Amino acid sequence: MGLAKALMEKYASDMKKLILVPSDGGKFEVTVNGKPVFSKLDEGRFPKEEEVIRGIDKVMRNGK
Repeated sequence: MGLAKALMEKYASDMKKLILVPSDGGKFEVTVNGKPVFSKLDEGRFPKEEEVIRGIDKVMRNGK
């Protein structure tokens, strides 16, 4: 829950909801408004917390 907590702390005022969806098969996908931020299936590894935050920041800057 470390990543979820970090996201809630950083984006609490900007976020309407945070959805965690359990899955199987090695999936770990992070999306913002349907736009991909990170895919464990593509990268072959779990992301670092900072990597996800940078990806979210990028999507939010480009999406507004």
